[in-house]
Amino acid sequence: MLACFMCDLRILLPSTSGCIYSRPSHLVCVFNISIIIAGLLTADCLRSLCDQSVFPPEVKIVRRGSTLKVFCPSGLRPLEADEKGVITPSREKFARYSCIEGQYKRLYVTGVDSMKFFCADEQVGRCPIPEPIHKSVTLNFQHVVARVDYQTNGSFNILYCTHGIWHNLNGAVLPNGK
Repeated sequence: MLACFMCDLRILLPSTSGCIYSRPSHLVCVFNISIIIAGLLTADCLRSLCDQSVFPPEVKIVRRGSTLKVFCPSGLRPLEADEKGVITPSREKFARYSCIEGQYKRLYVTGVDSMKFFCADEQVGRCPIPEPIHKSVTLNFQHVVARVDYQTNGSFNILYCTHGIWHNLNGAVLPNGK
């Protein structure tokens, strides 16, 4: 027997049939409780939809409730890139992210922030300078960050150096000119 203290309702759970309610007037209470439980399960499922593997492996992540604090370990400096590919030093030494609608979104004082936070080497020269990969591709270097512009379709990628290895900011495979 399972007792529902919120509604003063007793629910008997026989093994071969459904629930037997001691008073039919309490069906509304049971329905409300099931909605609450379903809501809690849904919220937990939505939170688990956000995958921490979307963050670069070199960042450190500290979870505080539903918020993640992402920061750079020593030897790496925090940088930001906007949606146009402009790279600037980060406004903060860390970034806060929260799981919103199934994906992590960066939080800032003004609300959700579209700037991408990443960590790159503090020292220039740890990564070998890549050769231009194609005639229609332009490489522009800014210390340990490179912007790869594709002249054919107007798109771009941001590459950054971490521990002597180039990484693509979008997490995609590095461009190879094919």
